[in-house]
Amino acid sequence: MLPVELKLKRHSLGLRTKDLAEMGGVSLREAQRWESSKQPPADIVGKVEELWNQRLQLLHQIVRAGKESGAMPLDVYTHAGQLKTSHRGLEGHQAFVEQAMLALSLSGVDYEVREIKDPQ
Repeated sequence: MLPVELKLKRHSLGLRTKDLAEMGGVSLREAQRWESSKQPPADIVGKVEELWNQRLQLLHQIVRAGKESGAMPLDVYTHAGQLKTSHRGLEGHQAFVEQAMLALSLSGVDYEVREIKDPQ
């Protein structure tokens, strides 16, 4: 995997460079090098590819479910009218919702984006 591919997949998965560093047990600076100039190690490539494949499988499941039901609801979480993406566990939520919208659109499946407001 090329460094640029690692970076693109990381972004698409909603991971931070810090997450890659933690996966590999290395410094943030070393993980940054994997995305700019240094070949990422095989174990990191394997982990990112596994996450990427899981994401693709989930998108296929969403498209199938949407085709069966005729429409697919997509939930987005907001606080004060802003999409919540900075809270732990939601870093990749916006990217995932956008990917699901694209997959559904390309498959000719209608979808409805539903806003779930943070009660705080």
